[in-house]
Amino acid sequence: MTAFLYDNLTADDLEIIGISLQNIDNVSQVRLLTKDEGLDTLKVKAGEDADLYDGLEDNNPLPDSYGIQIKDTALLRDTVVQVKNITGVWKVNAQTEVASTLAAVKKVVNYA
Repeated sequence: MTAFLYDNLTADDLEIIGISLQNIDNVSQVRLLTKDEGLDTLKVKAGEDADLYDGLEDNNPLPDSYGIQIKDTALLRDTVVQVKNITGVWKVNAQTEVASTLAAVKKVVNYA
């Protein structure tokens, strides 16, 4: 899951958001990805087309974000709601449908 953050947050704001994320029961790990790191990642993934991103360093449109690992996929929807409610979080990207399917398969396997 990824939590995208609003622009213009201070270093203190980023730290508080990270602590708030870590305090969610279903969160096992968080990692801050700055907008500059995000741009570098896009360039690496673009390979030979990395030059398409040249010039964005001074006016990087990407938001800072937190990568979030969770403990239990069955609790993903509730975890997404908790993450969205943290001040400074702009948007949350999570594969809730995939997680629901995995949780259902796990239930069937455990039942059998």
